[in-house]
Amino acid sequence: MLKKILIGIGIVVVAIFIALMVVNISSYRSQDIKTETQGIYTVYKDEKFGYSFKYPANWTKTNGAPVNQGYVDVTTPDKVTQIQFWYKDSGKLSSLNDLKKFVENDVKYAEENGGFKTVSLSIEELNGEKVVVLAGVTPQGEDKFYHKQYYIADLNPTSDQYIFVWNINIVSKNSEEPSNTKEIDKILQSVKFDKYPQK
Repeated sequence: MLKKILIGIGIVVVAIFIALMVVNISSYRSQDIKTETQGIYTVYKDEKFGYSFKYPANWTKTNGAPVNQGYVDVTTPDKVTQIQFWYKDSGKLSSLNDLKKFVENDVKYAEENGGFKTVSLSIEELNGEKVVVLAGVTPQGEDKFYHKQYYIADLNPTSDQYIFVWNINIVSKNSEEPSNTKEIDKILQSVKFDKYPQK
């Protein structure tokens, strides 16, 4: 009898947790995410996570990680190239060198566990800010995917901040470089980080 009661309580607790999670995600999607079409572009703004960018209106937007907040993907009409926006679990960083070391550790993990092959690792400038850029290739069955990732860090975080590094990952299927670089460059030039989320 006690076992049945405990199982019942467990089921109720899990159901409440799932319901709260669904409500939280629904609220985030409906209140914090704004999209607005401006001519041939759509402006995407995440007010909770404090970033925005614009992308061609004929591209497809998807929530890259449906359960997790702050993530979004945009994909070309031919489904060959995708740009993924997400944040990294990094801890506080205080210099560009710290960011580079963080990326090098990220690369090492990807090489050892995902078959990632590094093409280049460099420090570049994106919208007036120094960023670390990683390019490489991953195999997936008979296909291969070219990646170019921009690691952007807040090197002057506040005491209650919990996200310190954002990642913009350009993924192109079966290609050494995406063919639509002009559109990609316009997307990258439009990226703005207005704030970093606080606890």
